Amino acid sequence: MILAVFLVLIALCLVLEAWSRTAAPKALSATVTADKRLLEQGVPFHLNYTLENTGSLPRFDVHINQYTPSSLVPEGSAEAPFTAERVFDWRTPIGPKRKHTVRIEVTGLSRGRYRIPVCSLYQGDFLGLLETPVTRVLSIGELVICPRPLSDSPDLSSALGGFFGDLSVRRFLYQDPVLFIGCREYTGQEPMKQIAWSRSARGQGLMVREMDHTATYRVSVIFDVQVRTGVFEKELFETACRMVRSVLEFLENKGTAYAFATNARCAGAITDSRYVPEGIGERHFLSILELLGRADGHCSFSGEDLMDAALYRQGGRVGIICCTLKEPDDTVRRFVSKASLSASTVLILSAVDYLSDEEEKAS
Repeated sequence: MILAVFLVLIALCLVLEAWSRTAAPKALSATVTADKRLLEQGVPFHLNYTLENTGSLPRFDVHINQYTPSSLVPEGSAEAPFTAERVFDWRTPIGPKRKHTVRIEVTGLSRGRYRIPVCSLYQGDFLGLLETPVTRVLSIGELVICPRPLSDSPDLSSALGGFFGDLSVRRFLYQDPVLFIGCREYTGQEPMKQIAWSRSARGQGLMVREMDHTATYRVSVIFDVQVRTGVFEKELFETACRMVRSVLEFLENKGTAYAFATNARCAGAITDSRYVPEGIGERHFLSILELLGRADGHCSFSGEDLMDAALYRQGGRVGIICCTLKEPDDTVRRFVSKASLSASTVLILSAVDYLSDEEEKAS
C-alpha cells in the first residue's frame, strides 16, 4: 500500500514537472517602477517590483534578479533580499490570475542620472531543476537624482539680497515701453519716437507718450560649466550644482519669474535644449532641477556663447545671475561689460567660494 502511494506521488511529481517545463511563459510578466522619476539626493524612495500571472494555472517557481547601481543603496527585506553585490533577488510562487508587488526602499547617495538595467525574469520548473527566461519585462529605464541645496549660507543670501536691492533701484530709472499711462506736453528733451502724433494732431501742440516704470523684475540664471583654467574638479562641480539650486529656491520663494540656460551636457535628456524660458512654479522649478541632475560635468559649448545668448534672449534692463565654477576670468568680465551697456544688472556667483564651507559642514 505504501509503495503504491509512493509510486503515485512520484508519478504526480513527474507529471507536474513535465507540465511546468512545457507551460507557456507568456502568461508571466514583471514591471519595475519608482515612486517618481525625479528624486531628491539622500531621500529614500521605493522601487516597486510587480509580478503578474495572467494564466489559469499556478507557477511554482518564479525568479527575478536585477543589478542596482552602486550609488543607489537598497534596504532590502526578508521577502526580497539584496545580495552583497547589490543584486535584487526575489524567488516566489504565484497563483493563477494573481499579481504580487514588493516595495523596496532605496536611497540615492549621489546626484546624477542612473540607468536601471532591465531585470531578468525566469520561470522555474516544479522540481527547481530548470529555469526558462521570460522576456516580458518592463523597466523604468532611468532615474534622475537632483542636487541638494547648499547648507545654510549667509554669504549667498547676502549676495542675492544685494542683487535684488540693485534691481529694485534700477527699475525706477527706466520706463517700460508697454506700460502706457498717458500723454504730456513735449519739452524738447524727449526722443522723437516718443511723440504721440495722433494726440498732437488734435491741435494741443506736440505731445509725448508717458510710460510707467516696469512693475516686475526680469531675471535670467545662467550656469557656465566651462573650465578655462586648470582641470575639472568633481567636488567643485557638485558644489556648483547645489549653488544653482539654492539660487532657484531663492527666486521661487520671492515669487520672481526667471529663465535658465546652461552649457552643461545633460545625459539622456529628451531634447538637446538647455534653455528653459521664463517661468515660475513647481513644474518650472522641477524642469530645471532635472537638467541639473542630468548634468555630467562636460561642457557642450563655450561660456562666451552662453552669456551672449542670454543677453540676446532677454534683451536689456534685466537681472542676470551668472553661476560659474571658478573666479571670474576675462570671459566673465567681458560679459559684465556687455551687460552694463544694455542697462542689465549682473551678479557673478562662483562655486569655489562655497566649496570649503560645504566640505567643513560635511566633515
